[in-house]
Amino acid sequence: TDNLKALADITVPNAISSTNVTTLEMNSTVTTINVPDASEFKFLPHDLFCMSDTGGTMAFHHVERDTASASQEWSKTSLNRFGDFSYSPLADRCYSVWASGTSTYLYGFERDGLNAAASIGATLLSGAGGVAYDMKNDVLYATDGLSVSDLHTVDMTTGSSVLVGAMSHNAIRGLAHDPVTDTLYGVTGASGLLVSVNVSTGATTAIGTAINASGTKAFYGLAFDKVASLLYTISSGTLYSLTTTGTGTSIGATSISSATGLDIIPYQESYVKIEDSDALAGNEYLCLTKID
Repeated sequence: TDNLKALADITVPNAISSTNVTTLEMNSTVTTINVPDASEFKFLPHDLFCMSDTGGTMAFHHVERDTASASQEWSKTSLNRFGDFSYSPLADRCYSVWASGTSTYLYGFERDGLNAAASIGATLLSGAGGVAYDMKNDVLYATDGLSVSDLHTVDMTTGSSVLVGAMSHNAIRGLAHDPVTDTLYGVTGASGLLVSVNVSTGATTAIGTAINASGTKAFYGLAFDKVASLLYTISSGTLYSLTTTGTGTSIGATSISSATGLDIIPYQESYVKIEDSDALAGNEYLCLTKID
């Protein structure tokens, strides 16, 4: 299925314990794989999502990475002034910064939009810019996204933030973290230049060339796809991909107006059913595993 990708040589141990699942969530995907002895798989069912802010309405969209085709998943009225967002698989929650003038608050919301976005607490950020969750180190990073950008770490339970340092590039309105190489990336708001971020000092280093060298566009959000090792950003409704060496490519129009952020998160509850059909009688194993 599209939600299941065999990616790397990760051993499925014979000693894996079975999981008793009596009820699967609605819209679940159950995939059966017959696994011969010593077969190895890794499964990552993640999709690209975009958040937008139009006329005081916050909306969440599912975006096809290959075609830029987008469909709205849900919307909430009377919500605006959000920046980028990021999803934490540990909390199963999305985080974004809300700004009004120089007052900023960390908000949390569910990916399915069933509950209203809730204020967690005030931050020291002076604006709403890029946000990225570092799942390797369980840290949330944020920038103010203004003409002079600062990098902060943000407490996901209280909203309080700590200044890491000034960034070397201005208007960083998108952040994304690569958990494989433990690299934090940013994208400049006017030119779409990819940068790497020193998480100890906030200093940034340019990677490759800007998508828009004249600096006349407005880029928002940054998402890292660890399957393809590509990043995504959006400007004026157009989705762009970026290689980790900084080469940008226009994918196409999304029909999304006023996009504020991007991230790659699970699209629906997915399960994989692994059966060892080649084992000797009495040595078979079965595992039904929820994929996060």
